Amino acid sequence: MSQDGSSSEAGNSVSKEKLAAEQEQQYKSLCEKLKLPSREDNDKEVDFIIFMLHGIGSNRSVLGADYRMIKYSLESIKRYWFYNEKMRTHVHLVDWKRHIIDAQNVLFDCTYISTAKETRKVLTNHILDVGFYLNPRYCDFILENVVAELDGEIARLRHHPSGRFRNSKIAVIGYSLGSLILHEILCGNPGRTSNLRIEDRPKLKHKIDFMFTVGSPLSCFMIFQSPQYMTTGLTLPEGVEAYNIFHPYDPIAYRWERVIYRNEPNLPEPEILPYWQNNGFKNWYGWERSVQQAKSMIVENISDVASSIGRSIFGWWGTNKSNSVLVNNVAVHDQRLAALSTFKMKLKEKAVSDAADVAVGMRGNSMQRPSDATEPAAASPQTDAPSEPEQWTEDGEGGDAVSGLFDEERIASQSSTALQDMNKQSGGHLPRRYDFQLQEDITEHLLSPLGIIQSHTNYWSSKDLMFFILKKLNKRHARVSVVAYFKSIRLRAKWLADCAANDELRAKFLALSEEASAQADRFTAEDNKARVEATTTFTANWSNLSRSDDCFDDPDHVYADPID
Repeated sequence: MSQDGSSSEAGNSVSKEKLAAEQEQQYKSLCEKLKLPSREDNDKEVDFIIFMLHGIGSNRSVLGADYRMIKYSLESIKRYWFYNEKMRTHVHLVDWKRHIIDAQNVLFDCTYISTAKETRKVLTNHILDVGFYLNPRYCDFILENVVAELDGEIARLRHHPSGRFRNSKIAVIGYSLGSLILHEILCGNPGRTSNLRIEDRPKLKHKIDFMFTVGSPLSCFMIFQSPQYMTTGLTLPEGVEAYNIFHPYDPIAYRWERVIYRNEPNLPEPEILPYWQNNGFKNWYGWERSVQQAKSMIVENISDVASSIGRSIFGWWGTNKSNSVLVNNVAVHDQRLAALSTFKMKLKEKAVSDAADVAVGMRGNSMQRPSDATEPAAASPQTDAPSEPEQWTEDGEGGDAVSGLFDEERIASQSSTALQDMNKQSGGHLPRRYDFQLQEDITEHLLSPLGIIQSHTNYWSSKDLMFFILKKLNKRHARVSVVAYFKSIRLRAKWLADCAANDELRAKFLALSEEASAQADRFTAEDNKARVEATTTFTANWSNLSRSDDCFDDPDHVYADPID
């Protein structure tokens, strides 16, 4: 018996040593995962050069505030979703108004009324921007200078001694009136009245890879200038990925797809952009959609029941056809049976899905060891599919989060999948989607006048917009946000501490769990600090709009990232 006891103790000792060795490797692995790639690599090649053309009514102070807000939003999203990759961007905000501001000031000084001068100047600056664009002489002058500035800056970056911009892809974002300027320098606008021949009009020489229009009246202006576009359709630059993004309450923005797919009888609603925090629906937005879908399903099935009753009654009277408006406007018998069958199938699929969700939640809340995340499938090249599939970078801990490690991120993953499925179903019959709509806040949804007032002026502060742009540029991002990533590491380390082989490992895992929590808190604090700094200047825009450009010292009128 003593020999058996000794053998058992020896076996237990070996098992504990083996478990301790395995947990030591797990500890080292988690420590490595906690070290995200450093972003201090200014000497590396730049992946994307992003040019931006502003809208009406800007001055140098406003553009400076816009530039800082754009930089904050881009960097925040890169840290939040692209933490596994060193995506380097170079931002350059082009001030096209500086080419006509002197003429506008002369016109205003010669004609203004002395009362409410500053208010008149603000309104005049907005109105004159549109008026100068519609004037052939000034519009040609604006286009010539914008093309010269863009071509010159691209050439300067391409030939920079560091070679950092040699292979960079180029994206141009046109906001409001800037989108009209952008469209014309890329593919021309024969319908616009000009003092130049069509072949002599300025066009950009360098290749552009991406074109984004934000809050754009492009389609409306094109038809206004030349009604023939209603029959010929909107022309977009060849070889350029083009996207039209707008807020649902923006009174200035217009859709492209109504002009591109002119013969499409069932044009779907614009594709909904994901919320930046969970890559899916905003909480209220998803709930509202679910309620509307439930209402539609109830009404549809009530109509089916009413149709059945009506047909039965008229069958007793010996007629096969009813003159009832209700019966004449419902499906025929075979179609009704098919609809009923489809409805039953949907209910069955919903029950199976709910059961699977419950099972996943139970696995996430159990004390079983979380399974290792599998590697994501390789990214596929982009196609003209109506809704591109999400493509992930490798993030093991993020994969655990999606697999059900904790309910919060499982729900976020479900929201993301639901949004993708909805967009795919609504626009699946179109060869490509061009119109993309931001999700409004609940206050804008309930108080639509508030949404109309601020919708056209808040694009640069929208992280949803920057998230979409970066996803289209890079094509890949992490499966979950960096905060969820740290939370996943914290939970994994805490679980391992509870079942550690010895006290030393337990202390290590607890310390690692605290460090992961601290990193998440530091990220949130740093992001909040940067947001406050950017917002402080951004919210001063309205007061800055009334200031003369003579008040500012910047001689270049251009806001761009440094390159040296």
